[in-house]
Amino acid sequence: MPNSTQDQSVQQTQKLIIEDAVIWLEQGIDTLSQLEALFNAIGKECGEHTEIHKLAMLGKHVAFDIGNGIDVAREDFEGNKHHLMTMCQQPGDEAVQS
Repeated sequence: MPNSTQDQSVQQTQKLIIEDAVIWLEQGIDTLSQLEALFNAIGKECGEHTEIHKLAMLGKHVAFDIGNGIDVAREDFEGNKHHLMTMCQQPGDEAVQS
């Protein structure tokens, strides 16, 4: 049977997982933003009607779209973070700090 120390350890682990998820979402958004900028720079350096330019612009738009999708998910996750952390609490625990 789990004791209170084990329960607290599980709760702390759950909270760390939630916080890590937000960090990874933010890292994904930053990385895709950098990738978008890289493709944009490549596209500007070559002629507008070249295949490289077309591929670079495609990469730029794909990076933007995926980054935007991850940002929407991050916003949803952030909006639910307090609720998720509250669910990790046991009765009698202190209030969750955001």
